Amino acid sequence: MKNDAEDKKDKLHLKLGMGSFTMAELGNPMFGTEYTFFVDSGGGPVIHLRAPTYQLCGDKPCWKFTGKGPDGITDKDGRKPPANDGIKGIVAKASSVGKAKLQIKAEGIHLPPLSLATGLTYPVTATLVNSSGGCWQVSFSSADQKKNDGNQFKAVHKQ
Repeated sequence: MKNDAEDKKDKLHLKLGMGSFTMAELGNPMFGTEYTFFVDSGGGPVIHLRAPTYQLCGDKPCWKFTGKGPDGITDKDGRKPPANDGIKGIVAKASSVGKAKLQIKAEGIHLPPLSLATGLTYPVTATLVNSSGGCWQVSFSSADQKKNDGNQFKAVHKQ
């Protein structure tokens, strides 16, 4: 996460190896599933984003299935700057053998303010929930920290 003096340069990028989940658990945004992503630290909320269900980005659907089969979904917001809470893209890939992945990118003036204070207090927890009751979460400790000051938070969590 980066909180820049110019809001148009604010960024959030989260890439997670999530173990296993199915597309049924992930839900289908083209048929009503909504997603909420939030980050909390020991010091309180950092950011809260909402990715709504089906909508159009220009004249095409924002959400689409990825790959050769319906094992993943992606939302690429082609608007400049991205509108939905600054979400530029979400990519999720299901796997029943421990190789599921989730990636969220958000940036720009529509990204809600990042509360990085003078550095986040551990644990820092990133959570994705869907309107179908699915919940995926990862917690970062100080051992995962790469950078943690009032402008940036970077961490790598290896399991």
